[in-house]
Amino acid sequence: MGKGMQKYMKRAFIILAVAAAAIAAALSLFSYSLAGAAFSAERGTVYRIAGAVTDDYPEAVSRIGTALTGGGDAQSGMEALSAYGYDNDRPMWDMPEYRRLALAGIGISAAAGALIFLGGTAFIICHNRKKSSAEAAVMDMLDRCASGDFSFIEDGALNTFENDLVSDQLKKIGRAMKLRSDALDAERDSTKTLVTDISHQLKTPVSALKSCFSVYSVSESESERAEFISRCNAQIDRLESLAGSLISISRLETGMIEPKAERVSMTQLLIDAVNSVYYSALKKNIEIDTEEFQDTAVTADKKWTAEAIANILDNAVKYSPSESTIKIRVMKLYSFVRIEIEDHGIGIPRDESNKVFSRFYRGTAEEVKNNEGSGVGLYLSRRIIESTGGTVSHRPAPHKGTIFTVQLLLA
Repeated sequence: MGKGMQKYMKRAFIILAVAAAAIAAALSLFSYSLAGAAFSAERGTVYRIAGAVTDDYPEAVSRIGTALTGGGDAQSGMEALSAYGYDNDRPMWDMPEYRRLALAGIGISAAAGALIFLGGTAFIICHNRKKSSAEAAVMDMLDRCASGDFSFIEDGALNTFENDLVSDQLKKIGRAMKLRSDALDAERDSTKTLVTDISHQLKTPVSALKSCFSVYSVSESESERAEFISRCNAQIDRLESLAGSLISISRLETGMIEPKAERVSMTQLLIDAVNSVYYSALKKNIEIDTEEFQDTAVTADKKWTAEAIANILDNAVKYSPSESTIKIRVMKLYSFVRIEIEDHGIGIPRDESNKVFSRFYRGTAEEVKNNEGSGVGLYLSRRIIESTGGTVSHRPAPHKGTIFTVQLLLA
């Protein structure tokens, strides 16, 4: 029972008890006065009888004393007094003093019963009114929840409830529904953004394919046809790469793929990541130099974390000049392992620093525009690494290029 309801019950009980006590005291005093009057009348009758007898027969005093202590013949006395109109068979109701006393007793009982009935009725009415009011307030708040209005959590509407338990439960329900509603809104907005991004990403290669096939269909030269077939293949490769990236994003964001934190060798992670980009680096004669380090176990998903590091390495290879070097440094710290990937590429402009991990974002540099890409590699890397408790960031290299820093928890 809440504090408000406890105060209400206590107040109602005190008022009812005081009223009952006052009425009972008044009726008791009245009944006591009637009983005293009847007692005085009865005692006066006895006194008068004793006086009349002792005046003429002084020796009868001892006999009267014997009668008062329980002696004597009550039947003969009754017969003697009946001759003077003292009818012992007369009902008590015909005697005014006793009639008033009986009526007073009946009145006390009736008044007490009426008081209890009225008090109980008043309590039930008040309680039902409060209950109806509380039910109406609960229904109103549930309707507001259903319509997406959760302002009652903070606007003080819950203060109308005297029962703190009801108020707390409504707050919990409201907050839970608000969180779910916010999550649904965020998911809806994310879906809209994803659909918009996908349509934008697909528009360019589809338009290019359409143009290539249109020209190809009217081309009369075999060399021109071969050129357009080559361009079509390039756009198809781009579409295939984009489709793979979209599938990965979809699986991660819908929970179909959940990277599992497990004990993984740091050396094996780097081997898998470097092997993924080895051929691309070889074509540009780029060396991937990994400084020596002592192998240690980290907490990560072996497959997905290797892919996340490979995405960072792929960007480094893609935007670094030929015959350059990409350096990988591994440092074991107190509670995590830091991996630094340093390239000598085009770098990241300061105004784009916070955008590179965004979904489908590609830089504005000319080198970025001239390279194929979907703009999801770094976004996927961040999602994967953070899902197992790691972090990823970047900073400018001392001379030219970028240093990406990946931190993984020690196993």
